Amino acid sequence: MDVLRTTDRRQLRLLPAWIAASALTVLSAAVVAAVSLPPTPGPAPSAVVASSVGSNDVVAPAPLVLSFPTPVAAGPATPARPQATSAPRSARRAPAPAPVPVPASSRRPAAPPDSRCSGDGWQQRRGAAALASLRRPADAQSFRIEFLPGRSDVLGLAYLQERRVEIFVRSCAELSDGLLRHALAHELGHLVDASRMSTGNRTEWLSARGIAPETPWLGCNGCRDFATPAGDFAEVYAQWQRGAADNLSELAPAPTAAPLDRLATQFF
Repeated sequence: MDVLRTTDRRQLRLLPAWIAASALTVLSAAVVAAVSLPPTPGPAPSAVVASSVGSNDVVAPAPLVLSFPTPVAAGPATPARPQATSAPRSARRAPAPAPVPVPASSRRPAAPPDSRCSGDGWQQRRGAAALASLRRPADAQSFRIEFLPGRSDVLGLAYLQERRVEIFVRSCAELSDGLLRHALAHELGHLVDASRMSTGNRTEWLSARGIAPETPWLGCNGCRDFATPAGDFAEVYAQWQRGAADNLSELAPAPTAAPLDRLATQFF
């Protein structure tokens, strides 16, 4: 009994040291675990996009350009070709006889090349001839008319603020004289409109042509304008300048001779 009591007293004396050692072990393990664990991912910082647009990046508006595109005429559909079949040998045609040579003395001399369609500066010569053939070519004296090499998309452009016209002259085989005159007179009509017509004049034009008064005068920049009042004015002006009976306006029919003369007297 005394032995047991002595042992108990000894264990009791050692108990605080054991508890302290155990606590130190647990604390060390916690510290090691905290150091070895990877950091918890947090929300990524939001991206910041810096704008490079400054006060010097303001772009001045381009001059208003009205174009005369290449008119596309819808022709009749091409009939399908019948499938070729082999004819029997007995039904095949005999070869054509060889042509008889014509004596050199009876041959016609070759026509000289058209100076409007070849040689240096032929676009300028052809354009000048088209301008001279209009009813009143003097209208062009107030503006700058440039005859340039042909383009595949448009035949003419009118720069209203610059009072300038560009006509893209194609070869005689690709562009008829009539269509060249039409494009030139149309673009010239835009400059006449921009320089001579007032808001009141344009209101009177809409009434005279039977176009709704709320219709915007101009279309989009660089677009075809046959469905705008500005395009209608240019087309009627071109009809009068060409001495023609038709135009490409999509807002009103082409005026006949007497109404056309009245429009020309009042507006042109």
